[in-house]
Amino acid sequence: MPDQSKPPAPESAAPPIVASFISEWVVCSEKEYTLLTEFAEGVPKISLFDFQMETLIYGLHCLDRGVFAYFGDGYRTAFMSEAFAFACGMFAEVLPEPQRQQFLEEFDRHCATRHLEYGVMKPLMAEGTSAMRNVLPYEFSKRLCIDAGVFNPPVQIALMEWSGEIMTTMLKVAGTLLPH
Repeated sequence: MPDQSKPPAPESAAPPIVASFISEWVVCSEKEYTLLTEFAEGVPKISLFDFQMETLIYGLHCLDRGVFAYFGDGYRTAFMSEAFAFACGMFAEVLPEPQRQQFLEEFDRHCATRHLEYGVMKPLMAEGTSAMRNVLPYEFSKRLCIDAGVFNPPVQIALMEWSGEIMTTMLKVAGTLLPH
């Protein structure tokens, strides 16, 4: 049973977590993107920026699940509202003005679409099974491969392990919001 202690205010807790995730996972996703480019037939069909956006949205979804599990829907709603606004603002800041407005409009829509898709998936594979269908890290890695035009099982497995690490990290991060 999760600790029912009061977590920090969402407006102070969400930004540093999102900033850390962006610097550690989104910016550092170039290694995984390079893996896709090495096995793509020609130029990957997904840009590095789009790959990073998918990673950001996936990570935020994983964080969303963790925050909900620990603190319920009320806190989760406020926390994730701050998290998404902060993430969106960080990316919008570095874009040139003509691209900024388009990004802001598309980011909300894209997040909502992915959240609905990911929300019906299991977070981890059930112990004792080998069925990966509808398991979040598997489906996310499959999406990246399909979007890139890469059909290589070892690449998908590497991406699935990476996305499993993101899931595990974000679930642990949600737990760190508990006062000690």
